[in-house]
Amino acid sequence: MSTTIPPRLWIVHRPETHHALIIRRGPGKVTGFFGWNRRTNEVTVGQWMKGKVYPFRSDISPKGNYVIYFSLNGYWNSETKGSYTAVSRYPYLKALDLWPKGDAWHGGGLFTNEKEYFLNGMYGDKPLHQSGKFKVKTGVLSSPVRSGEDPGIYFPKLLRDDWEYTGVSEEGKDRIHHFTKAANRQLTLEKSFHVSLNSPVGKGGYYESHKIKGLKDDTFEHLDFENLDVYRSQLFWTNAGQLFTARFKHGQVSAPVMVHDFNNYEFEALRAPY
Repeated sequence: MSTTIPPRLWIVHRPETHHALIIRRGPGKVTGFFGWNRRTNEVTVGQWMKGKVYPFRSDISPKGNYVIYFSLNGYWNSETKGSYTAVSRYPYLKALDLWPKGDAWHGGGLFTNEKEYFLNGMYGDKPLHQSGKFKVKTGVLSSPVRSGEDPGIYFPKLLRDDWEYTGVSEEGKDRIHHFTKAANRQLTLEKSFHVSLNSPVGKGGYYESHKIKGLKDDTFEHLDFENLDVYRSQLFWTNAGQLFTARFKHGQVSAPVMVHDFNNYEFEALRAPY
């Protein structure tokens, strides 16, 4: 009996803005960008592409106006060299700045402010297109883990956004990096970033698991949290292709509310409004 695997979801966000980007992948390497307004819980469709976006190497600007992402489509003889870093308007894919890469080593970046971004890695070639809207820095960031793949850019992003790195452990052939973040005085979020050679069905070689410590009941004890984080007095996470939120106060957390179901979307060729 075949089992339908739900689309994989990632939430690209930061504490300064109520805008968050939902990256949806599947089936295959079809990727969709969605905007999520965390004040109103409105979700809007951005754009789709036939290719892979690396969510752990993506970022959103402090005011939520722009996105930087790293993508691979495998067209190695094209002008983008089969992989590239792009800066776009939120929540779209159409590039304002476009940096051909040619491999999957480094790539992506982080915004240092609304008009400046850090380009992950050393780019020997000139950009294919540059809007003139941004200042650009290049190089490799200081990180708890020296890596040219996802941890090299994602771990500095986590530290920037108030997560604390607490160490690494081994389970079989897998390596697990541990982070914590205080939601308030009672609740602490625990993030485990897995570097896996035998990941569960529906997960990639890099995936995360989470726990909430300090709860006064066990309602959330066994939930499979993905993308768990906090925005003001609200927890949010994804599971099985759906987006959830829950309010918290002290050690109490309200019942989960499903904000949006991303399961039934299909690729659609859409134009960006710019």
